[in-house]
Amino acid sequence: MNLFQEAVSIHPNLLIADSLIYDTITATFFFSYIDIPTYGIEFIIKCFSSYFKEKEEFIQMAKDLKRLLPSYRKAKLKKNKTITDLNIIRLYKSMLETVKGMILKRTRRILMNYNLYVLLPFIDDKVLEINRNIWLEDENSEPAIIGEIATCLTEHQDILAFDQIIETLFPFSTLQSPKNETDGFIKIPLWNFPPIIGLTYEQIKQTRENLAPAFAPFKEDLKDISDQLFKLSYSSENFYTILQLVKNKLMPHLSPLQQSIDESLYLGKIRKQLSEKLNLQFCLGIASAETIINFYEKTEVVLPYISSEIKDQTRRHIDLQSSHIFLYYEINGIEEIKNTIKSSNEKPA
Repeated sequence: MNLFQEAVSIHPNLLIADSLIYDTITATFFFSYIDIPTYGIEFIIKCFSSYFKEKEEFIQMAKDLKRLLPSYRKAKLKKNKTITDLNIIRLYKSMLETVKGMILKRTRRILMNYNLYVLLPFIDDKVLEINRNIWLEDENSEPAIIGEIATCLTEHQDILAFDQIIETLFPFSTLQSPKNETDGFIKIPLWNFPPIIGLTYEQIKQTRENLAPAFAPFKEDLKDISDQLFKLSYSSENFYTILQLVKNKLMPHLSPLQQSIDESLYLGKIRKQLSEKLNLQFCLGIASAETIINFYEKTEVVLPYISSEIKDQTRRHIDLQSSHIFLYYEINGIEEIKNTIKSSNEKPA
């Protein structure tokens, strides 16, 4: 999922989820903006090198920061500092503050351009959580990735989410045409949201609070479905049981929930302003634990050896063929949504 697709999907997710944990590309811009002032010098240089590749002077600045770092640290540690030491410290601090300012300015602009800046207060509210560990790219990164995916599958308390690209990489069935392919998944369209453009933090928060009572019974039944599926292997002999469970417990919720979304004050206004063809369609998927791990490998989120380690860690606790639910999204009218967000950003404040 690219940054724009994530940006479009994160708003409606916030409206219905109890909480969200993001460890994707969006997370890097959130934590760069929030945490850069507190991170160590090596990470700041790494961020700067990543964000500023377009000019030779920026590339050279990153090289200078890396080259001068040992001299700066040596000068700082001296008890009796010479004038040269003081000049090294002053120069390096000045360069570092310049680089921090450039990173903050660029990440703020990216967050603004992708309609994400308005979501920063949700991080303070503990509704939106940014997983920093996976993106720090240190010795803890790989164990974090392996542990978090394995834990999600073994404890099945959180719902994993994916991009619609999985439809092009894996076979899928629908309730109307089940295919009994155990290396694929079952797709159940849920509801759709208009692109959330132009709303303030207060308006998004109010919409979230207004939708919560409507979604509460659905979440209870979804948890029950998840628990029952967890006990079933994703196999051809269980397909009928899985499909009947979804039809009986899930489908009755969908029409009333779509009505609640459409009648919501701010979402209704957006729907009237934009074409109905512009929307984000939520889909529920059902697949085996092994197939879900394969999603990460096939979409190149993790390398094959990490995928193997996730499977090894997961199979210590559960059957890799156990059935699990997940979410994914289809963005309809993506180019028009991009243009609408761009036009919204160009309007004077």
